This record gives sequence, structure tokens and C-alpha cells, in this order.
Amino acid sequence: MNDMISKKDLLKETGISYGQLYRWKREKLIPDAWFEKQSSFTGQETFFPRTLILERIHFILTHKDEYSLTELRNLLSPDADSRSYSLMDVATLPNAQRSAQLYAGMTGSNRLNHGQALTVVICAMYDMIASPDDSSILSLMTALESWREKSDIYTNADGRLYVIRLGDMRLPAFTTGGGEIMLPEGASVEYSMTMNDISRTPTRMLNKIYEVK
Repeated sequence: MNDMISKKDLLKETGISYGQLYRWKREKLIPDAWFEKQSSFTGQETFFPRTLILERIHFILTHKDEYSLTELRNLLSPDADSRSYSLMDVATLPNAQRSAQLYAGMTGSNRLNHGQALTVVICAMYDMIASPDDSSILSLMTALESWREKSDIYTNADGRLYVIRLGDMRLPAFTTGGGEIMLPEGASVEYSMTMNDISRTPTRMLNKIYEVK
């Protein structure tokens, strides 16, 4: 259980109360799936994914006075089906023009739901990290082609984005929470980041577009 933390230790480490923890669960700020009942020497005890729950509680405590409950919930768990964005608007976000143009060419779409918009913005972030020069467009196309049919995974904060090096090439990879990534022979992970780490920034940028509609 090295990657898990008990409820008792979580409350002690974060300074929050039992009531706060379960209120945030009821308010959908903390996913039900993170509350895992496991056997312990005292019987059944609740454990949580250590890194995810500590990051989530830190975020809530830091921003609970800055955002309303609805805004916090949307930042942490946006509903991909309830939002719509113009591809042109998404293209104006930092470094997103190239990924937006490629996405439009691949799909013919000019209207995106939240998951699709996150695909474009997260691929733009991948492009900036993995592909700082214009000769790397193939790497970005690979990312978009790989992920455009799976936009729902970007609402899963447990996922992880990878930049894989194979010889002189950089390639994208993604795993959902708990998933294993299989690397081709000779490849190594050069960079990775959790969706929990990166989704808040593009979500906030997309919120600005959504709020003016």
C-alpha cells in the first residue's frame, strides 16, 4: 500500500476534518472511486491514491475561496457533453493554432465538445514539449490521430501523458489511471505528466471561452 494513504493519515496530514472530506465527496469534488475499502489489522479501513488525493485536497483548499462550488466542480471534473467551443476560439489559445488546424483537417469539425477541445489543447502542450521546431509536425499528427477518437479519457485525472523517445524520434503515448504503458524496444520515457497536473490550465483557458458565449 505504498502508493495509498489511509483516511486517518490523510486527515492528519492535510488538517481537514472527516466532515469536510465527505462533504467534498458528496459535492463531487473528490471521486467516489478514490474511496477504497481495504482490509487492515483493525478490520476494514478506507484508503486513497496518495498522490491524487493529496493534490486534489491541496487544490480545493487553495482555491475554495476563489471559486464557487460549481466552478470548482467544473475545473476538477468538467462535463464533456455539456460544453461546446468554436475550433477557431480554441486555436487562439497558447500554442494551439497548429494542433487546431491539423484537427480541423483530420475531422472537418469546427465545433468541439469539452473532451475534443482538451484533445486539441493537450496536443498543443505535447507539441510544445516534444516538438519545438516546424520539422516535427509528424509527431503532432501522430498524437492527434491517436487520441482524437478517445477524447473522453482527458476528463480522467488519473491518466498520464508521455513523450517517448525512440532513436531520434519523439512519439506520444497516453495511459488511463492504473494502466501500464508498453514501450517499443530501445524506447525510453523522456517526459511525462499526469492529467491531474495539466488539465486545470487548459480547462481554465477553455472556461474563459465558454463563459463569454
